[in-house]
Amino acid sequence: MNIKYYKFILLGLVVFFCNITKINAKHTDLDIISIDTTFTEISLEGKIKLYRNIQNLTISEFWNNKQKLQQLDSDNFYPGFSEGFYWLVIKIKSSDNFPHKVILEINNPQLDTVNLYEIKSESVIELLDKNGDEQLFALRKTPFEVPAFSLFIVPEQTKTYVVKMTKRKSIKFPAKLYAYNVYLNKSHAKSLFYGFYFGSIFLVFLGAMVIGLFLKNKVLFAYSLYVLSVGWFIFSDSGYAFQFLYPNNTFIHSEIRTLTSIVGLSLFIIFSNLFIETKKTYPQIIKIFNISIFLWFSLFIVITLTPFLHQNIYRNQFLLYAHYFFLFGLLIFMLITSVLQYKHNKRNVKIYWSALLVFGGGIIVFLIQHMGFLKDTICQYHPIIYASMGEFLIFSFALFFNIRKINNERNELLVKTAKQTQKILIAQINGAENASKRISNELHDNIGSRLALLKNKILYKNIDIVEMSQDIGGIYNDVRNISHRLSPGIFQMIGCKGAIKEYLHEVNLNTQSGIKTHFYCDAKEINVGKDIAFQVFRIVQETVLNCVKHAGKADVYVKIIHSEKNLLINIDDNGKGFDTNNPKLISGIGIQNIKMRVKMLNGKFTISSQPGKGTSVSVIIPTNKK
Repeated sequence: MNIKYYKFILLGLVVFFCNITKINAKHTDLDIISIDTTFTEISLEGKIKLYRNIQNLTISEFWNNKQKLQQLDSDNFYPGFSEGFYWLVIKIKSSDNFPHKVILEINNPQLDTVNLYEIKSESVIELLDKNGDEQLFALRKTPFEVPAFSLFIVPEQTKTYVVKMTKRKSIKFPAKLYAYNVYLNKSHAKSLFYGFYFGSIFLVFLGAMVIGLFLKNKVLFAYSLYVLSVGWFIFSDSGYAFQFLYPNNTFIHSEIRTLTSIVGLSLFIIFSNLFIETKKTYPQIIKIFNISIFLWFSLFIVITLTPFLHQNIYRNQFLLYAHYFFLFGLLIFMLITSVLQYKHNKRNVKIYWSALLVFGGGIIVFLIQHMGFLKDTICQYHPIIYASMGEFLIFSFALFFNIRKINNERNELLVKTAKQTQKILIAQINGAENASKRISNELHDNIGSRLALLKNKILYKNIDIVEMSQDIGGIYNDVRNISHRLSPGIFQMIGCKGAIKEYLHEVNLNTQSGIKTHFYCDAKEINVGKDIAFQVFRIVQETVLNCVKHAGKADVYVKIIHSEKNLLINIDDNGKGFDTNNPKLISGIGIQNIKMRVKMLNGKFTISSQPGKGTSVSVIIPTNKK
């Protein structure tokens, strides 16, 4: 047992020694990367030397003392959260007789500084190019959205390059070499993809904004702003905002990403609560969200704009940790809120969870990449792009179907309301007409009986003839007036045009009204069917009666003109007029009665008037003639 025990210990020591030797050997020799005509691209993982230090050294200090610095595993381009300076040492040569132009890419647009040096000898070191957030984009020699350098490799010569990098927060620096044409094609394909994405984001934003404003829908309005904020964050975080919007400003670019993410998170919280209708059941939760967002905004502005805090070495780490605290805190609280809201709005909460799962997955991938736990190879482009596309697809379809459902319900309600209103109008008019007929017949019969008795009285008794004539004339006038108001009897005998002329004649006889009527019709008769013709008579009657009541002393012109498919009725007066913007005047009983009759005939009614300039009424009634 003892012999076996010592054997295992000895074997373990040998393995440990071999591993140590292997690690040391791994960092002892620097691979030389060979370039030829078949070269396209290559990752620099394991093919470079990687160093890290805390103090800011010059390139000469680094090169002469690199053996004393911390050497890292050259396979790890994702060291995560760490302050300091990183140094990449690369050796490249041409393995054929041709010169080659290659691109060295450091795929992280958020690096503060990325400086490229060429080691020509132990004492001669040349700065070839500067890059990074703290360098103006306009001064980049190789103007791509991420730090990239053009290298010229000549035959029979090995070149040594050093890349110095700094980053204040989480860091990653996946490095690759590309043949120049390959990189241009890759960059072009990437630009097309991002262009398609940003164009889609803008269309979704514009569509949601326009529809939201048109329908006065707060959910769509908040959704449009949230979509725009996500698109802006990707635009900034991918380096395109620095490239196209502020290439001559570094301060904006260094702070805009954090501010954009705060705005995006705030809009997401607002939209989420509107979508799942939190305010209806938990209004106090909305207040908590508003206070939290306000506090985070205030803290960020104070730290960003206060000069002595801006120079503090712990400022960036504090901002980063505070931002992640608020980010995850508000998202967790939003998730709890959706759980509470589930029983009140199951459908929308389920949709919300689906979208949150997709987008949350993208955020997690994005964060763990920055922390160094995941490499960029899992996502060719920004991971939040894929997540946001999935999220927007879910929300857009959900909102589209919600709006469509609401719109259909609204249209159905309007149709039902219109049909019901029309039925009520028809019933009211028919009821009024039937009642008028009954009353008119009764009065006519009663007065007729009286006339018969008076006739007999005149014939068989010695009665004052003048007195009797006056009685008979009074009864006759009463019968005629009542019949005109309540019964279509006279209308049926002399027709629509005759009835209108008779009615206007009566108005002219009423000298107390001060109204003088004028009538014109372009046909011998108004041939539009008995029902329509009777309603035409009533429309003229109601309108002229309004003139009698309100126009004062005036001339009233009634014109009826037949067209191919419509009957045109114009009634104009030069009386007092009135203000059509006054709702009390325009909603009078007389005008409403006219509108109801015109609506029952599927016609169009317009009225125009001004104080002191008279009134004009126009009615267009379809006659269903082809």
